[in-house]
Amino acid sequence: MGPFVLLGTAVNTAATTLNGGATAGAFSGVALLLNALKIANLVLGIIAIVYYKGDKRVGAAPSVLMIVSGGVSL
Repeated sequence: MGPFVLLGTAVNTAATTLNGGATAGAFSGVALLLNALKIANLVLGIIAIVYYKGDKRVGAAPSVLMIVSGGVSL
């Protein structure tokens, strides 16, 4: 995560220095990436619970944990 934060800060500084009227959030790119990961976690939990529905080897607990963690994080 460190490189993303540094890159976002550098882009923000460059954008606001070159154009005085522009304002950009330093962490907007990182926030977008983290939200995409949260949504992916939720979607993968739903896909896993549907895909492994009748399989005896895999229980429902991992999928439920992914769905709950994705929902709580959003």
